[in-house]
Amino acid sequence: MFTEYVAKAMQQAEYEQREDGNWWGQVTPPRYTWAIGPTKEACAKELRDVGEEWLIDAIACDHSQSASGRYQHTNPRAHPP
Repeated sequence: MFTEYVAKAMQQAEYEQREDGNWWGQVTPPRYTWAIGPTKEACAKELRDVGEEWLIDAIACDHSQSASGRYQHTNPRAHPP
């Protein structure tokens, strides 16, 4: 179930190349999870890692509604730069 959720979330990922050449990506849900990397592939890996961390934290904190996107996570990476 965990792997399926992350895979489904990653299918919703949006990427764009920034003016500095780096790639920025986001996934919702988890709510406004974002990452930056030097390549699109590196950005996607970081984005997956951040999403997995968010989900693990939500489970550990027993926020059962987090996976549905109804819980506003307070991770400092929850809002894009």
